[in-house]
Amino acid sequence: ERMKHERSRREVLIGCCLLVVIYMNLCCGLNLKLNLERNDRDKDVMELFGMDENRDGLKANEAELNLLPSSILKDYNAYCLDGSPAGYYFRPGSGSGANSWVIHMEGGGWCTSLADCYSRSQTTLGSSKNWPRILDSSICCGQGGILSSDPHQNPNFFNFNLVFIGYCDGTSFSGSLNSTAHYLSHPLHFRGKAIFDAVFHHLNSTRPLNSASSVIISGCSAGGLSTFLHLDQARSKFPRQIPVKGLADAGFFLDHPNYLN
Repeated sequence: ERMKHERSRREVLIGCCLLVVIYMNLCCGLNLKLNLERNDRDKDVMELFGMDENRDGLKANEAELNLLPSSILKDYNAYCLDGSPAGYYFRPGSGSGANSWVIHMEGGGWCTSLADCYSRSQTTLGSSKNWPRILDSSICCGQGGILSSDPHQNPNFFNFNLVFIGYCDGTSFSGSLNSTAHYLSHPLHFRGKAIFDAVFHHLNSTRPLNSASSVIISGCSAGGLSTFLHLDQARSKFPRQIPVKGLADAGFFLDHPNYLN
C-alpha cells in the first residue's frame, strides 16, 4: 500500500513538471511570435516611410560625430573651452524627409566664472575629447522628442536630416573672445559664436543645405536660449525661398533672482 502511494505521488510530481515545461514552452513561443510580429511591424513602418534600417553602418536612431576639420578650426578659431575641436553629430534623412533638416543645439547650462568654466572644460560640456562617436535619439533633454527616429513618437520629423551641434563653450554659442582667457595657468577659449558659424560653414560645404525644402532650428534648455539668440542669424545662412523655423525647448529664462536668492 505504501509503495502504491509513493508511485502515485511520483506520477503526480512528474505530471506537474510536464505541465510546467509545456507552459514555459508556450510562453516562450508566444513571446517569440510577438517579437517577430513587432519586428515585422517596425520594418513595415520603416519601408512605408522610406527608412533604411542600416544607413552607412548606423542604426536608424544613431547619429555620427563630425569634428570640424583643421582648416575650418583655424579659419574660425572654433574651439571648445579647453581648446579641443568643436563638432556636431549627423544622421541622414530618408524618404519624404530626405531634403528636410532639424538643426539642434545641445543644452547644458552655463559657466559663470573662470574657475567654473575651467571645471566645465574638464567635462563633455567643455571639451570634445570624450565625445562618443555615436549618439542615439535619446539625446534631447533625456528624451527622443523632435530628434527621435521613431515615426510613432515623432511622426512629423522622424526621417529629417538631423544635425546635433555639441555644446562645449559654456555660453549658449554666444562667446566671441578673440584672445585666450586663463584660469591660473589653464587656457580657456570662449568661441561659441565661432563654433555656430563654423558648423554651418562645414554643413554648407559638405551637405546640400542650400537645396533644403525646410529647416527647423531647435535647442533644449541652454540650447533653447541659443535658438532665441541665433535664429535670425541661422535664417540668413539659407536662400530666402527655404522656410526656416525655430523651436526653442525650455529656453526662456527670466532675468530675475530665483526663490533661493
